[in-house]
Amino acid sequence: MKIIQKYLWLIPGAYVAFMFGDKIVEGLQHSEEFQSIISVIKPLSPYAYTLTPFVGVLDFVIAILFIIAPFIFKSKCKTCFFFWAMIWPFIPASIRYFGGVADFEIVEVLSITVAALISYLLWKNYNK
Repeated sequence: MKIIQKYLWLIPGAYVAFMFGDKIVEGLQHSEEFQSIISVIKPLSPYAYTLTPFVGVLDFVIAILFIIAPFIFKSKCKTCFFFWAMIWPFIPASIRYFGGVADFEIVEVLSITVAALISYLLWKNYNK
């Protein structure tokens, strides 16, 4: 039972990693949605097409590190990925909303944030 509790955080963690990792496809395909989000930030607007793969790869790296960081890092840095996964979904959603590109996707944003929070709490409680 102790071994199950130790790795229980991976269940909501897999959801968070999937939601982040899924963005690599959109980024590498130069998604119109990604380009419109980047274009909202005026200085980045001319580079929107070029930056879309970077955004996708960044989200994919975060997805991988979200799962493996607790296993490979020995410092407090491993908790940074949990907190990044809780905060980051609000940034592009806010840019989309305030830039007039799309509605605020509260369900998707909160689902990722809550899953990351649950994952962090399970990891913290059972991996002492």
